[in-house]
Amino acid sequence: MGIAWLLISCSESALYDEQTPVPKNADVPAPNIIGTMDLTFSPTSETNIWNGTIDFGDYGIYDISFFTYPGPKDYSQVFQYDEEFVAYKTGTNWQDPANFVLKGVHKGQLVWANKVPEPVKWMHNGIITEANPPFEMCMGR
Repeated sequence: MGIAWLLISCSESALYDEQTPVPKNADVPAPNIIGTMDLTFSPTSETNIWNGTIDFGDYGIYDISFFTYPGPKDYSQVFQYDEEFVAYKTGTNWQDPANFVLKGVHKGQLVWANKVPEPVKWMHNGIITEANPPFEMCMGR
């Protein structure tokens, strides 16, 4: 089991409207919400390998879980994945959609083949597919 500290951002595309692939009006302000995650890595789970909390400052602290498909393989040094995540009200059941504040999907790559003390190299891109109060402005980002 390990712990990771990460940042997640709900930033608006500078070029395109998130709902339709057309250039956007430059006069529309772009809110940006940044959260800091404290995650625990659970390598024994087949899919749900990251769980923790995310602190969005003035917007509150929520629980967050990531579901990775397919799960990592013991022999992989570079791991490409599809992943879903859900941020939900702290202390509630993540399986109940009524508790969701954010839900999304992303694809990424994790490089485990680093030399100590290099950190794991990780990157991904995705989209928020469900956004409930107070994060409605994040939908589609």
